[in-house]
Amino acid sequence: IFLRCGSSSLFSCSFWSSAMGGAQSQESKMAEDKPEAQPAEEAPEPEEVDVDQEKEEGEKEEAEVPGDDDVKSSKLASLTSFVKAEGRPVQWILDRCNGHERVMNPNSKPCCCALYPNGFLKLFPGLFESNPFMEWFGRVGCVPPTAFRTRRAIFLIVMIFSSIGWICMLLADMSMSKDYNVLRKFGFSDGDVKFAFADDEFNIVEGKTKIHVGVRAVAWTRSVANVSLAEIIALQDIVDIDAYVADNTVTERFVTGFDEFCDGDSRVFFVNPSQCNACEDASTKMVRGLIMPTVFYFFTFKNDWLRFWPNYDVNCQKVMSFFVGSITIALALRTFFKYRNDCFNSFREGEFCFYSNSTIAKECPRIYNDEAEQPENATEEEFFEQVQKATDISWSKIKWDAGNGFILLGTAVFVRLFSMLSNLTVPTPSITRDRDEQWEYERLAKQQEAAKSEYFLPW
Repeated sequence: IFLRCGSSSLFSCSFWSSAMGGAQSQESKMAEDKPEAQPAEEAPEPEEVDVDQEKEEGEKEEAEVPGDDDVKSSKLASLTSFVKAEGRPVQWILDRCNGHERVMNPNSKPCCCALYPNGFLKLFPGLFESNPFMEWFGRVGCVPPTAFRTRRAIFLIVMIFSSIGWICMLLADMSMSKDYNVLRKFGFSDGDVKFAFADDEFNIVEGKTKIHVGVRAVAWTRSVANVSLAEIIALQDIVDIDAYVADNTVTERFVTGFDEFCDGDSRVFFVNPSQCNACEDASTKMVRGLIMPTVFYFFTFKNDWLRFWPNYDVNCQKVMSFFVGSITIALALRTFFKYRNDCFNSFREGEFCFYSNSTIAKECPRIYNDEAEQPENATEEEFFEQVQKATDISWSKIKWDAGNGFILLGTAVFVRLFSMLSNLTVPTPSITRDRDEQWEYERLAKQQEAAKSEYFLPW
């Protein structure tokens, strides 16, 4: 009876055995024929439990060591979940990207849809917005997130400065031109050269040259007095020599490449022979170094403009403004120092006397003083003797200054740095990192959509 019914139903089986009569004796005989049945029934039970435990342990071990395909699919699923922010509220991001922010003054938004947050936020909100780094960077700042007037004032100033900086970059790019008038206004460096030399007829030729060095070419303004020495001697007691020379001065304007710039002008050699190709070699890199910062400058200007509206500000805009601003400054500074070190530093500056083969003379003839005029105490014979000695030597005085293009580039860098630091002082709104606010926004959006659907007419 115990083997058939088990220990849990022993009482009920005993009751039925007494009622069954003859069945009881048969069951008793069966029990007597198998006296070791009770100890045998306890042994199989632990054996069955052990088998089940071994199976479960085996299944666990197989689960702990999945196949390569399972690992890859699991990693891909987790990566996709992170990038798309699955399980996290993203409606507030979608509304800002679409220009339909619902909570903070929905009518206050950028004037153009092109100024809304980037569309990549809608596709990959977890990668570009809702992740620990973006939320930490958005929290950085000293202005309270709810101080909307203060942040608007700051970003108004930033936008004005950014506009000025972008204009400066565009004007600095004009130095890439090969037009004379453009280079004269926006060259990277300006040279003021005075020169004098004796020609084959022993006449002193005086003149001045204005040089405007750009990124790809050089603009020249050469003024030469078309007056012979005999005229000066004959008229020096009759007319004002300076006015007479000015009236008879011929001015030429032209543009050359860096290769001709190295050859000099009016027997004046502006570059050391060992650095003759310095500007030409650096030209291509400087062109790229001007174009790329200008493009990046536009994107930082857009980010600053967007952050003016707190209901459309996001962590991504602040990070991108800082990151792209840093790239802009780095590229602009690279161009700035590239020109100064490789090109500008190769120019000669000071007072020089040159032989016709570009070698610098150790001593200038007496006829050449600072103004290339006749010494006061020299007789006419001594003067002509000095002129004859100077026929193979020219005199020059060279002075270099930073051009407008170079100054504008430096101004753009300074303005971009100011704008970038101003961005750091203003944190993003609290909804960009507060999950409770984001879920509340999600609930509000669903309520509004549900209310709209009640009055929707299919036709």
